[in-house]
Parts: sequence; C-alpha cells; structure tokens
Amino acid sequence: MASKVHDLTVKTRPSDTAKIGVIRDLISRYVDVEKILAAV
Repeated sequence: MASKVHDLTVKTRPSDTAKIGVIRDLISRYVDVEKILAAV
C-alpha cells in the first residue's frame, strides 16, 4: 500500500476548484502554517 502512495503522481490545476477547496481545508485543519513561516 505504501508503495502505491509513494508512486502516485498528483497534479492540481487552477481549474480544479473543488480539489483546491479540499486542499485548503486540510491545510487549515492539520498544518501549523505560522510555525512553518516562523522557521523559514
């Protein structure tokens, strides 16, 4: 299973508005953006 995920090629295009919404939601829930920005 892990090798299937590893070999996956995922592309998001500007026209993928639903996918972009999901990505934004996941980032806001699970990623500490402020911590990342502070480390850069």
